[in-house]
Amino acid sequence: MTRGPESELSKSLVSHARFLARLLDRVGQPTILMGVAAAVKLADLAHQTLAELVAQARRMGFTWQQIGDVLGVSRQAAFQRFGQSEGSGGDPSD
Repeated sequence: MTRGPESELSKSLVSHARFLARLLDRVGQPTILMGVAAAVKLADLAHQTLAELVAQARRMGFTWQQIGDVLGVSRQAAFQRFGQSEGSGGDPSD
């Protein structure tokens, strides 16, 4: 199995999430809710980042099939999730 930057990034994100969970566990219940709020903001940021990267991939000429393969979904699902923000109103078959 090849280990690339994606694998290292995933490991780093998981490590940071575990660290945050341990830290919040030590400080008590009110702070855990702050952690939940922070996680929601991180999830929103991750979604925005993903949408921008998909848009950039499309501008670079990657097909919906290629993007869907990376996301682990069909090209139609990738298009339904991200194609509308592209503004093309196009066809998921490209």
